[in-house]
Amino acid sequence: MLDRLDAACTLKWRDRTDRLLFHILDAPSHGKIYHTEKNDKWPDGCPCGRTAEGVLSIMTKKNIKYHVLRCFNYLNMMINAFKKYIDVKKLTFDDKITFEDIIAKQVYQQLVDTEMTLKKNIKV
Repeated sequence: MLDRLDAACTLKWRDRTDRLLFHILDAPSHGKIYHTEKNDKWPDGCPCGRTAEGVLSIMTKKNIKYHVLRCFNYLNMMINAFKKYIDVKKLTFDDKITFEDIIAKQVYQQLVDTEMTLKKNIKV
């Protein structure tokens, strides 16, 4: 999974844009620091060799807003570990709230926040 997040860091983002990444989590990353499962084939971490610290630090430097939509509560251990390196917006859904609803709400809120920041900067 960390290799996929690393790939997001290599995307060609336009300057001065809101960079939102929505990650749908159905399982934790490899490594015993992210879960308590006994059957992880790579208990020492991602076989790609990347670390959460390295990848998430790059995402932070590139100002990528990281949103996770977790399917299960057992992902909390990994999310809490990630929070050491990046601000993680933890989103949840149920039968009444769809992925589209959650994503649309977060994109709308980011647009409002950006507009408020721009207005504030213009007054200065």
